[in-house]
Amino acid sequence: MTASERVQMDGTVAPRRGAGGGRERTWRQRLAGMRHYPDAAEARRFAEETVGPAMAEVHREFTRLGYETSLTEGQDAATGLPTHTLLVALEHHRGFQYLFAPVATPVPSFGGRRAQPEETYYRMEVFDQTGTQGYDLMGLTAQQVVDDIIDRCESHLSFLTASTDTDTRSRLTPPAPPVAEPALVTDEEE
Repeated sequence: MTASERVQMDGTVAPRRGAGGGRERTWRQRLAGMRHYPDAAEARRFAEETVGPAMAEVHREFTRLGYETSLTEGQDAATGLPTHTLLVALEHHRGFQYLFAPVATPVPSFGGRRAQPEETYYRMEVFDQTGTQGYDLMGLTAQQVVDDIIDRCESHLSFLTASTDTDTRSRLTPPAPPVAEPALVTDEEE
C-alpha cells in the first residue's frame, strides 16, 4: 500500500469511528436485504423517489451555505436506469463527488435460493473519483441517504486534511495548488 493510499484510507475511516455512520441500516433493514434482489422497476423507483430527492436536498443546502455545487441527473448506458451526481468544488483541492449509479449483478444462488443464470438484480452503488465505494444504498430511507452523503463528504475532507499534513503525492490531489504553465510561443505567432 502506498503512502497516498494509506492516507486516503485513514481519512475515510477517521470520521466514522464511533460516529455510527448515517448509512448504517437498522438490523431489520439488514435482515430484509439479505435475500432481496431488486428488479429494474424497483431500482428506478428507489432512484427517483428516494435518492434523487435526498441528493437534491443536500445540493440545495450546500448551495445555501455558499458552496459551488452541481447536481446532474443522467441515465446509465448499460442499464437505462437513473444516475445522480453531486459535485462540490473545493478551491485548490480535489472536489467532493457523490455519484449514485445502478450496477446490474447476477442474482446469487446461495442461502437456499436457486437463481436462474439470466436473473439479474440491481445494486444502487456510490462512486467517488476513485471508483465504487463497494456498498449498496437500496433499502435506505431518504434521511439515511442524506446522512451517507454527509458522511462521505466528511471523509473526503478528512482525507484532504491528512494528505495536506503528510505532503503525500496523489494523481488526483495535487500537493499544492496548480500553477499555470507559461504560454508556448509557436512559430506562427512570431
